[in-house]
Amino acid sequence: MSVFNPLGAEAGGRAEVGVNHVAYTYANLGDLLDTYARLKQLGITPYWPIHHGVTLSFYYQDPDWN
Repeated sequence: MSVFNPLGAEAGGRAEVGVNHVAYTYANLGDLLDTYARLKQLGITPYWPIHHGVTLSFYYQDPDWN
């Protein structure tokens, strides 16, 4: 197995195979917050809300913890 190693960087310790994440884009902040509120009512909350500077993201675990 070959590992992408740009500029001599150390290879990461993760060896899992699968999807890292799935992203959705919303038309505006209101749509994102509406989805947050809808999911919260179902007991689904993000494990990592983060403001990246140019984007606001909510990271959720999938039901199988993949």
